[in-house]
Amino acid sequence: MKQLEVRVAYALDTGSIPVLDPAKITSFHQSILLMNLYSGLIEYDLNGNLQSGIASKFYWDGLRLVFEFGHKVKTKSGHYIDAEDAAASIRRVLKLGSSTHTNLKYFLCNFQETDDVFKNCESIYVEDGKLIVQIQNEKHKPFVISTLAAGDLAVVPKSVIDRKSLAIIDNTETSGPYFLKSLGKEWELQQNPEHFQLSSGSPFIVKLIDVGSRRAGELLLENQVDILPTGINIPPVLYNKMRDEIPDFKSFETLPIKLYIVQFSFPGVRKTTVRQRFHIASQFRKILGTEYPLPIHSSPTYEFFLANGHGQLTQNQYQEILNNFNTDESEASDYKPSFYFYKNLSHAFSVFKKIEEIRPIETDRFPPNEPLDERLDLFIGTTDISFKEDLSLLGYNFNQGTFGYDEKQGEAWLAKYMAEESKEKRAEMARDLQFEGLKNGVIFPMFKAPYTVMARNGFSISMSPIFATTNFWRITKE
Repeated sequence: MKQLEVRVAYALDTGSIPVLDPAKITSFHQSILLMNLYSGLIEYDLNGNLQSGIASKFYWDGLRLVFEFGHKVKTKSGHYIDAEDAAASIRRVLKLGSSTHTNLKYFLCNFQETDDVFKNCESIYVEDGKLIVQIQNEKHKPFVISTLAAGDLAVVPKSVIDRKSLAIIDNTETSGPYFLKSLGKEWELQQNPEHFQLSSGSPFIVKLIDVGSRRAGELLLENQVDILPTGINIPPVLYNKMRDEIPDFKSFETLPIKLYIVQFSFPGVRKTTVRQRFHIASQFRKILGTEYPLPIHSSPTYEFFLANGHGQLTQNQYQEILNNFNTDESEASDYKPSFYFYKNLSHAFSVFKKIEEIRPIETDRFPPNEPLDERLDLFIGTTDISFKEDLSLLGYNFNQGTFGYDEKQGEAWLAKYMAEESKEKRAEMARDLQFEGLKNGVIFPMFKAPYTVMARNGFSISMSPIFATTNFWRITKE
């Protein structure tokens, strides 16, 4: 029987593929590949429930979170992922300090950095083949489990971690359903010998077809790819064309958890007034709604935490934000905020040059990769919105300066949030957090949309309505 192959479009610089690292995720496209290459101790099922991942089971023993291991994942070399791999992986992320989500150090008991991430420490150690994560506060238990489900805490086999730089030196030895194989200038993913997520119908080979300067929708139309994964933006006109011209075209969607935002950086907030920022944001809103190629089923929004999450505005708060937009008056100013004009999106971003109040700067720079105080004044981007309370989402947005908080302010807010036992009061804190950022003109939610996977040639995918990633192992063919 021929092993199933699938061609998947991807939009990622081929030079960055060999250095893919779950501890250093800087883009959504990286995240998609990494979720298929590396698995975590804990994961979410399709309904958003936490369950064991690589670990065979986990449980609390007092303030010790215990993980037991079975033979659930075998790497290409034949090594079964175990507690030593998991312990080294967690200590590596803490040592690097590169997690873009909630910092696990918040919870740990007397965590002290060590020069050797391969040695046990008081907070993270292996005992009788079990991984032990020792925390210091009973109240933190639910937050620790969800934090460990974050993608940047995925398990990396310790054999491929460079002992000096801590860099991953080999993506063919992985903990996920697939490993990465180079084919000269092309790349493909191949199945690991054994993995708990794989089924008999999972693709054995996933060929990565570089989108490059072409439009991904055209690749599907021309039968050069079988799957357009989440992260590929398809405007309604092109979507309708694919639906009409591809006989077996299929589309799979999430809930509207993709949020388009306009955000002012720390320097941008200091150089402009609230009124000026609302006026500029109103210009973006007009263009996004009429000229920018938003994906199918997009709809306008004024809230950061959407209706399927927690922390929504009260009716009065919502009306106040709406009034600030409807009062479209601008204060006279000679200063034009600098704006990230991404070169690789110039075909879509050219419409923003019509906004006279901004100064577009063509650049390859990307705000999430830059220190908060060194960014240009203004940028537009997308972010995922959680379907429910999600500490990792909050931690990520504090790290990105989304709400106008610096690192220390964000840490203080999160500490207070986690100390609050009432879920209802935590939701109120999240609501007030977003309201403060909205009324101060730091962040402007613009449009929400579902993530979409599109397929042809008999391919289908089982995907969660509440998560943005594309799980290649869930692709099947009729």
